[in-house]
Amino acid sequence: MKRIIRDYQKLCAAESFDLLDMAPRGGHYALQFERGTIFCPSTPSDRRNMRNLRASIRRLHA
Repeated sequence: MKRIIRDYQKLCAAESFDLLDMAPRGGHYALQFERGTIFCPSTPSDRRNMRNLRASIRRLHA
C-alpha cells in the first residue's frame, strides 16, 4: 500500500469521518464520503496537501 493512501486513511480516522471508498482516478484519488466525493492528488507536490485536504473534508461535512 502506498504511503499517501495510508496518510489519507489516517487523516480521515483522526478527524472521525467515515471514508467509504478510495478509488484511483488518473493521477488522483477519489475519496468517497456519505456527503460527497473529494478528489486529491496521488503525488502531492507541496507540504500543505494534508492541511488543504483536511479543510476540504471539513467543508464537505459542515
